[in-house]
Amino acid sequence: MPVGGTLRAHGIWAEGYYDHEKRDNLAPGQVNNQNRTATSGGIISGFDVSNYQLGGTPSGFQIGAFSGYNSTRAKFSDVTLTGTGNDGSSTQRTTFGEQRQEMDGTFVGIYGSAVHGAFSADVAFKVDIFDVERRFQKREVFDDGCGTGAVVTNTNFSGTTSMTNYVVASNANYRIPMTMGTYVEPTVGIRYSHTDFGGNAAALGFRDGDSFRVQGGLRVGTRFTTPDGWIWNSSLTGLLYSDVSINGYTITTTTPGLPPPISARIDEGKLRVMGVLENRVNVGYGYTLYNDLEVRAGDEYFGFGTRAGIRYQW
Repeated sequence: MPVGGTLRAHGIWAEGYYDHEKRDNLAPGQVNNQNRTATSGGIISGFDVSNYQLGGTPSGFQIGAFSGYNSTRAKFSDVTLTGTGNDGSSTQRTTFGEQRQEMDGTFVGIYGSAVHGAFSADVAFKVDIFDVERRFQKREVFDDGCGTGAVVTNTNFSGTTSMTNYVVASNANYRIPMTMGTYVEPTVGIRYSHTDFGGNAAALGFRDGDSFRVQGGLRVGTRFTTPDGWIWNSSLTGLLYSDVSINGYTITTTTPGLPPPISARIDEGKLRVMGVLENRVNVGYGYTLYNDLEVRAGDEYFGFGTRAGIRYQW
């Protein structure tokens, strides 16, 4: 890389990703207290252009666009409610089982970053265009208490709606060199999401919503060259994050025929921790391979994910 002057480059990249999370205690203190597991996977690709001024105080920018496909599968634990039947004397047990929520669709977005000396910042905007399917089995058991036997009714429910997410996220960093090839970097960030559901949303228990997240932490990184000439960049980031505001997403009143509602606001204000291990290796000829590992944990929550990709720059 030249000591001074201007570096202009173009890049294309592609990656695959996987994520898994589990959330317990979805309805604290209620009979419908459930847990949820969700698994997501997808592919994403993009291109960008960059322009950097090299020298005493390096500065420059990068802008790009991306698109991809995502699939999410969520499963809820069964819940059983017991009450009095419509005749006033029988006992009715209603079990909502095999509860599934599936999201599939494409997304598009743009991103940019800027560097001036030790300071850097980035911003990204993404639009998800998903279809959401919700399904479950409703099992009703009526016992009249007269010894005539229970009456069992099974009903399968399935419904779909559209879901459009608008997400904007931004981070700011300040890199502090420690020794040759190592650094520490305080980082802070925000993320805002807004979701619009389709016309059938209320019948499935959904409603439009939005959330706002803040995060902050420290990144420790290193850069070195291997004996075969590969340039390796690795970093470990520790973050604290919290969804400080959550509104909507689920209907909060009981809807006949649907499982008892679970409020999305149960996660509002909870402080959680995230760790990210990043590895980038420039193997020459314009190619860079990369892989990230992420772990998230907190009150009644645990998740992990990974992504791997390749980038070509010229």
